[in-house]
Amino acid sequence: MKAKDNSEMSITGTNGETTEKTSRGVTNLVVILTALVFIALSAVVLFMPEAGFKPSYLCYVVGAAVIIVGIVQIVRYFVNDAYRNMNEYGFSIGTLLCILGICILLRAEVISAVIDLVLGVVVLLMGIVMLQHSLDLKRMSDAVWGLVIVISALVIACGVVLILKPSPLQISYDTIIWWTVLVSSALGLLVNIYTMIRIALYTHKEKKQATQAHSADPAIQESRTDTATAQTTITDESGVSETDVSESGVSESGVTPVTEGDPVL
Repeated sequence: MKAKDNSEMSITGTNGETTEKTSRGVTNLVVILTALVFIALSAVVLFMPEAGFKPSYLCYVVGAAVIIVGIVQIVRYFVNDAYRNMNEYGFSIGTLLCILGICILLRAEVISAVIDLVLGVVVLLMGIVMLQHSLDLKRMSDAVWGLVIVISALVIACGVVLILKPSPLQISYDTIIWWTVLVSSALGLLVNIYTMIRIALYTHKEKKQATQAHSADPAIQESRTDTATAQTTITDESGVSETDVSESGVSESGVTPVTEGDPVL
């Protein structure tokens, strides 16, 4: 009964770890795709002015991206059996994002009038994500965490400045704002990829150390020795039993074999 309970607990723990890894992978994918989209948009505005980029185009891209992320959250909710976890609100978040994305698409022209506010939110998001990554690196004793936290503070400050701009006046889209978006998105992408690699290496190191500690545990070694001794004893007893049976002249079926010269009744 105890072994069964331990097995169920192990399966539950494994399912929880799988769900957590899936959620983390989806979040990282969203951050990477967001950074790539804004890097591409910034590059088009800054280096290809003949493309005739309009602020409303950005709203369409953002709205579509928000809807896609919402759909992914909803699908993940059903695929991962998220009802087992009370802290899982993937369906609610996904529905909210889908509705928000549709609203952005329908009101793209209105939102484009305050495009600097939208870009400020994007830059602020990148800075906050980098701030969390810096804390993750610090907990792993990574020497780069100090540099990352300084960069994240600067990016957050730029995002706040864009959001708190005195008035949503028409801006020139080949100005410092798009350079800020380009640089912050590129830095966010690099920091996210570096943190992913660092976490993977750190997790592998922890598992290796745990395995070594588990193997070196005296109690476990003693248990393995007792198990081996018990198996040897059982084997020896089985051998003695078979020898005794053959010496007594009794077959495994319990019938004494008839030898030549014995009278047959």
